[in-house]
Amino acid sequence: MNTEEKLENLSISIDVIQSFPPNILNRNEMGLPKSATFGGTRRSRISSQSINKALCDRIINDTNNRYSNFLQAKKLDKWGTAIYEEIKDKFEESDHESLNAFCQCLIRDIFKNNIILLFFTKSEIELLCNEIEKQFINAKESDSDIANITKHYKDFEKKCEKAKLKGQKKESLKKCEDIETYSSKVNKIIVKHEDNSIDFRMLLLGRMIASIPGKRIDGKLYSSHVLSTHKSNTSSDFFTAMSDANCNHAAHTGYKCYNNGMTMYKYYAFQLNSFFNKDILSQVLDPDIIFQFIVDAIFIAICVTPRAGEHSFFSAGSPDYVCLRLKKSHPTTMVNAFERGIKPEEGGGFLKPSISALKNRIQNVQKIEDFEFVEFDLEETEGKLKDVIRDFIKPYYDKFKNQID
Repeated sequence: MNTEEKLENLSISIDVIQSFPPNILNRNEMGLPKSATFGGTRRSRISSQSINKALCDRIINDTNNRYSNFLQAKKLDKWGTAIYEEIKDKFEESDHESLNAFCQCLIRDIFKNNIILLFFTKSEIELLCNEIEKQFINAKESDSDIANITKHYKDFEKKCEKAKLKGQKKESLKKCEDIETYSSKVNKIIVKHEDNSIDFRMLLLGRMIASIPGKRIDGKLYSSHVLSTHKSNTSSDFFTAMSDANCNHAAHTGYKCYNNGMTMYKYYAFQLNSFFNKDILSQVLDPDIIFQFIVDAIFIAICVTPRAGEHSFFSAGSPDYVCLRLKKSHPTTMVNAFERGIKPEEGGGFLKPSISALKNRIQNVQKIEDFEFVEFDLEETEGKLKDVIRDFIKPYYDKFKNQID
């Protein structure tokens, strides 16, 4: 590919091979390791949602300080609580309980409980606070509405507490009919609100709002399900936790199902041209900060691992093999390299045969696709992974800068 070409539709595909020890990286609703059938055999699986959540948390933690001037949005898991804390000082203390219930129910009704990967910009947060404050004042005129909403939320909290004591899954806040009138008014205001501010993380990861037209943002870095490159099996572990108070009696016994050690294939696609454009540049003083953020984001994506079972089956490690493929068309995965299922090499081990299969697939796909690629092998490549990423993208970033000068 010639860097003199335009940067339209420029994408990077990221292929990663990594081996893991016995683990529970991603569970289903039954507490069992997630799996999928591929090539007629059972494969261990990490869902794309789990990878995206881990990626979101890691990017937030690792980029807050370095890129604070270019992160115009906030991401919280408890937006109802955040809004309540923001506006509670404007009301009497006697109103705080009902105000908290109102904020919790309203936020969940507006966003349909879908508040996991949810960023809000500063102006959107200000708008939410102002409108929820107004609607709470309106709701106070109806004693029955406030009483019903407060009771609804208190019943929800009691159910959650009971579930916690029993070790059960946390309850979901059910729909509250008394809140609908107020949430619909706030919803209309949000739909009309226009915000052109750019936040690097929101642009990268997107925003999952299906309930409000026009407010969902598709991320420019997206992942597929992570699959084991070979047939995988699970094992079971029966355990007993002893009581500190009485060592002669077991405090808790349990059963846990986990994946045996495995080698997995992880894939990301990144729309590079979404960052290399004039609209983004116009909002930053130093265009080099865009390039630095892209390098850091790709590095984090390659290395991130979900944290499930981190206290009993901690499995975070380093990638063993990485391939970056850059082309001027739609990105494509190389997962079919493992459709037949990798067999262990002589003496055992799936890692090296998996890397070989991926390399062969990349060479074969070049017969029908035009792309450039660079490889990083933990055992063979000299230098650091982040330097490999930086050197690979730099010519295209330089071309971008030359086009806008």
